[in-house]
Amino acid sequence: MRTRVTGFSDQAISTEESVHGLLERIDARSLETSGSFWHANGQNLPW
Repeated sequence: MRTRVTGFSDQAISTEESVHGLLERIDARSLETSGSFWHANGQNLPW
């Protein structure tokens, strides 16, 4: 994420993009996917 900690790197995403992605991941979850692990890109993680 593009913050002071990362030196506002151009390779990092903005805080707005980060929040948007997080909200998309949260909205996509349901009771059926509860208790599972998901990558920030939406990929289901097997552990």
